[in-house]
Amino acid sequence: MPNREDVALQMIKELSGVKRQYDDTPKTTEETNLLGMENTGTVDTFLTDPNKDIAPLTETLARVLPKALQPPVIAGLLGIIVACSPKLRGLFVDTVTRSNKAPLEWLFDGIYSIGNAAVPINMCILGINLSLASSSKNKTGNNQVSARTIAAIVISKMIVMPAIGILTVLILKNFVLNVPSPID
Repeated sequence: MPNREDVALQMIKELSGVKRQYDDTPKTTEETNLLGMENTGTVDTFLTDPNKDIAPLTETLARVLPKALQPPVIAGLLGIIVACSPKLRGLFVDTVTRSNKAPLEWLFDGIYSIGNAAVPINMCILGINLSLASSSKNKTGNNQVSARTIAAIVISKMIVMPAIGILTVLILKNFVLNVPSPID
Protein backbone atom coordinates (compact mmCIF):
# COMPACT_ATOMS: atom_id res chain seq x y z
CA MET A 1 0.00 0.00 0.00
CA PRO A 2 1.51 3.39 -0.97
CA ASN A 3 2.16 5.86 1.78
CA ARG A 4 0.62 9.34 2.00
CA GLU A 5 3.68 11.07 0.59
CA ASP A 6 3.75 8.96 -2.58
CA VAL A 7 0.04 9.51 -3.18
CA ALA A 8 0.33 13.27 -2.59
CA LEU A 9 3.38 13.54 -4.84
CA GLN A 10 1.61 11.65 -7.61
CA MET A 11 -1.48 13.88 -7.30
CA ILE A 12 0.60 17.05 -7.44
CA LYS A 13 2.52 15.84 -10.48
CA GLU A 14 -0.71 14.94 -12.28
CA LEU A 15 -2.43 18.22 -11.43
CA SER A 16 0.50 20.46 -12.32
CA GLY A 17 1.88 18.51 -15.25
CA VAL A 18 5.31 18.37 -13.61
CA LYS A 19 7.39 15.56 -15.05
CA ARG A 20 10.76 16.15 -13.38
CA GLN A 21 11.97 14.22 -10.35
CA TYR A 22 12.94 15.83 -7.07
CA ASP A 23 15.73 14.57 -4.88
CA ASP A 24 14.92 12.45 -1.84
CA THR A 25 17.61 13.84 0.42
CA PRO A 26 16.36 15.06 3.80
CA LYS A 27 15.89 18.80 4.21
CA THR A 28 16.18 20.99 7.28
CA THR A 29 13.52 20.74 9.97
CA GLU A 30 12.66 24.44 9.67
CA GLU A 31 10.93 23.87 6.36
CA THR A 32 7.17 23.88 6.63
CA ASN A 33 5.34 20.79 5.51
CA LEU A 34 1.97 21.73 4.09
CA LEU A 35 0.63 18.19 4.00
CA GLY A 36 1.63 17.26 7.56
CA MET A 37 4.17 14.63 6.44
CA GLU A 38 7.66 13.80 7.50
CA ASN A 39 10.14 16.19 5.96
CA THR A 40 11.72 13.97 3.30
CA GLY A 41 12.56 16.59 0.69
CA THR A 42 10.11 15.51 -1.99
CA VAL A 43 6.57 16.85 -1.77
CA ASP A 44 7.33 19.35 0.97
CA THR A 45 10.20 20.89 -0.99
CA PHE A 46 7.97 21.07 -4.05
CA LEU A 47 5.31 22.91 -2.07
CA THR A 48 7.44 25.24 0.05
CA ASP A 49 10.36 26.20 -2.22
CA PRO A 50 9.04 28.77 -4.71
CA ASN A 51 12.39 28.96 -6.53
CA LYS A 52 11.97 25.37 -7.75
CA ASP A 53 9.19 26.44 -10.13
CA ILE A 54 10.53 29.90 -11.00
CA ALA A 55 13.83 28.63 -12.39
CA PRO A 56 12.27 26.62 -15.22
CA LEU A 57 9.98 29.54 -16.06
CA THR A 58 12.87 32.00 -16.30
CA GLU A 59 14.90 29.52 -18.33
CA THR A 60 11.97 29.05 -20.72
CA LEU A 61 11.48 32.79 -21.05
CA ALA A 62 15.20 33.26 -21.70
CA ARG A 63 14.95 30.74 -24.56
CA VAL A 64 11.65 31.97 -26.03
CA LEU A 65 11.94 35.77 -25.85
CA PRO A 66 14.92 36.14 -28.21
CA LYS A 67 13.07 34.04 -30.78
CA ALA A 68 9.76 35.86 -30.31
CA LEU A 69 11.11 39.40 -30.24
CA GLN A 70 12.46 39.65 -33.76
CA PRO A 71 12.87 43.12 -35.35
CA PRO A 72 9.47 43.10 -37.14
CA VAL A 73 7.71 42.16 -33.89
CA ILE A 74 9.54 44.88 -31.94
CA ALA A 75 8.72 47.42 -34.66
CA GLY A 76 5.05 46.41 -34.59
CA LEU A 77 4.89 46.71 -30.79
CA LEU A 78 6.57 50.12 -30.90
CA GLY A 79 4.12 51.20 -33.62
CA ILE A 80 1.17 50.15 -31.46
CA ILE A 81 2.60 52.07 -28.49
CA VAL A 82 3.13 55.21 -30.60
CA ALA A 83 -0.31 54.94 -32.20
CA CYS A 84 -2.04 54.49 -28.84
CA SER A 85 -0.49 57.54 -27.19
CA PRO A 86 -1.70 60.83 -28.73
CA LYS A 87 1.37 62.83 -27.65
CA LEU A 88 3.81 60.38 -29.27
CA ARG A 89 1.64 60.11 -32.37
CA GLY A 90 1.63 63.93 -32.59
CA LEU A 91 5.41 63.86 -33.00
CA PHE A 92 5.10 61.88 -36.23
CA VAL A 93 1.77 63.05 -37.70
CA ASP A 94 0.05 66.40 -37.41
CA THR A 95 -3.20 65.08 -35.99
CA VAL A 96 -4.91 68.46 -35.67
CA THR A 97 -4.68 70.16 -39.07
CA ARG A 98 -2.77 67.54 -41.07
CA SER A 99 -0.63 70.29 -42.54
CA ASN A 100 2.70 68.41 -42.30
CA LYS A 101 3.94 70.44 -39.33
CA ALA A 102 4.79 67.57 -36.97
CA PRO A 103 8.45 67.60 -35.83
CA LEU A 104 9.19 64.08 -37.12
CA GLU A 105 6.85 64.10 -40.12
CA TRP A 106 9.83 63.50 -42.43
CA LEU A 107 10.56 60.23 -40.61
CA PHE A 108 6.92 59.15 -40.82
CA ASP A 109 6.84 59.90 -44.56
CA GLY A 110 9.93 57.75 -45.15
CA ILE A 111 8.59 54.84 -43.11
CA TYR A 112 5.22 55.18 -44.84
CA SER A 113 6.90 54.95 -48.27
CA ILE A 114 8.82 51.85 -47.21
CA GLY A 115 5.56 50.37 -45.89
CA ASN A 116 3.92 50.95 -49.28
CA ALA A 117 6.70 48.91 -50.89
CA ALA A 118 6.28 45.96 -48.48
CA VAL A 119 3.57 44.10 -50.41
CA PRO A 120 5.36 44.16 -53.78
CA ILE A 121 8.63 43.14 -52.14
CA ASN A 122 6.91 40.26 -50.32
CA MET A 123 5.35 39.09 -53.59
CA CYS A 124 8.79 39.13 -55.26
CA ILE A 125 10.28 37.13 -52.39
CA LEU A 126 7.40 34.63 -52.58
CA GLY A 127 7.93 34.25 -56.33
CA ILE A 128 11.66 33.71 -55.89
CA ASN A 129 11.13 31.11 -53.17
CA LEU A 130 8.50 29.26 -55.23
CA SER A 131 10.80 29.32 -58.25
CA LEU A 132 13.69 27.90 -56.25
CA ALA A 133 11.45 25.28 -54.64
CA SER A 134 10.03 24.13 -57.96
CA SER A 135 13.44 23.82 -59.59
CA SER A 136 15.17 22.04 -56.70
CA LYS A 137 15.26 18.25 -56.65
CA ASN A 138 15.30 15.89 -53.71
CA LYS A 139 17.47 12.75 -53.44
CA THR A 140 15.16 10.69 -55.64
CA GLY A 141 15.27 13.26 -58.45
CA ASN A 142 11.72 14.53 -57.98
CA ASN A 143 10.78 18.16 -57.34
CA GLN A 144 10.74 19.02 -53.66
CA VAL A 145 7.49 20.94 -54.04
CA SER A 146 4.80 19.72 -56.40
CA ALA A 147 3.09 21.94 -58.95
CA ARG A 148 -0.18 21.38 -57.10
CA THR A 149 1.33 22.78 -53.87
CA ILE A 150 2.75 25.79 -55.68
CA ALA A 151 -0.62 26.46 -57.32
CA ALA A 152 -2.35 26.25 -53.93
CA ILE A 153 0.13 28.71 -52.43
CA VAL A 154 -0.29 31.17 -55.32
CA ILE A 155 -4.10 30.96 -55.24
CA SER A 156 -4.25 31.40 -51.49
CA LYS A 157 -1.79 34.31 -51.52
CA MET A 158 -3.19 36.11 -54.57
CA ILE A 159 -6.94 35.41 -54.31
CA VAL A 160 -8.06 33.94 -50.98
CA MET A 161 -6.09 36.16 -48.58
CA PRO A 162 -6.97 39.44 -50.34
CA ALA A 163 -10.64 38.39 -50.46
CA ILE A 164 -10.61 37.66 -46.72
CA GLY A 165 -8.90 41.00 -46.05
CA ILE A 166 -11.36 42.97 -48.17
CA LEU A 167 -14.38 41.24 -46.61
CA THR A 168 -13.03 41.82 -43.11
CA VAL A 169 -12.49 45.53 -43.78
CA LEU A 170 -15.94 45.92 -45.34
CA ILE A 171 -17.66 44.13 -42.47
CA LEU A 172 -15.76 46.14 -39.86
CA LYS A 173 -16.35 49.44 -41.67
CA ASN A 174 -20.08 48.92 -42.21
CA PHE A 175 -21.10 47.12 -39.02
CA VAL A 176 -18.52 47.56 -36.28
CA LEU A 177 -16.17 50.56 -36.53
CA ASN A 178 -16.47 54.23 -37.31
CA VAL A 179 -13.56 54.50 -39.75
CA PRO A 180 -12.19 58.03 -40.33
CA SER A 181 -11.09 59.35 -43.72
CA PRO A 182 -7.58 58.38 -44.88
CA ILE A 183 -4.48 60.22 -43.64
CA ASP A 184 -3.10 60.85 -47.15
